[in-house]
Amino acid sequence: MSKRGRSWWLVASPAFLILVIGGGILLYALGRILFVAYLQREPGTVRIAADPVETAVPAGEPFVITVQISNLVDDVQTLHSIDISDDYLVAVSLQESLPDYSRELSIPLVGFQSFLFDRPIRSRGGQQVRLTFVGQSPGTYTGELDVCINSGTLCKLLPITTTITE
Repeated sequence: MSKRGRSWWLVASPAFLILVIGGGILLYALGRILFVAYLQREPGTVRIAADPVETAVPAGEPFVITVQISNLVDDVQTLHSIDISDDYLVAVSLQESLPDYSRELSIPLVGFQSFLFDRPIRSRGGQQVRLTFVGQSPGTYTGELDVCINSGTLCKLLPITTTITE
C-alpha cells in the first residue's frame, strides 16, 4: 500500500472519527463555559432580584415572575436585556412582559433566549419587569434569568425553579 493509501485509512478509521467528534464536543463545551463565564460579570451599580424564584403552578395557567432592578448610583443606567435559559423555556412559554421587550433573539452557544428592553433606569430609581409565563408539561424545571445592565455582558444570573402540576 502506498503512503497516500495508508494516510487515507487513518482519516477514515473509526478511532480518528471518534477523536475528531470528541474533540469537537469538548471545544463546544469549553467555549460555552468560557462564554458564560465572560457574560457573568455582575453589575455592582444595581441591585437585582426576582420573585418568586421557586413556584408551583398548574399546567396551562399563567404565572408571573417579577424582576426588580434598583439603580444604586447617580447615573442613568439601562436595562439592556433579560435572558431566559433554554432549559427553562422547554417547559414554559413567555406570554407577556410589562414593560414590553423590543426584540427577541436566540443565543444558541450558551442556551439562552434574549429579550431586549433597552429601557433607562433613572438615577437612584428602579425598574420592575413582570414576566408572565404559562407552564406546559407537568414536572419540576430549573433554569436561569440573566438580567443584563448597560450591555449584554454585564449581567446577574438568577436561578429559578418552577413545578408544573396537572
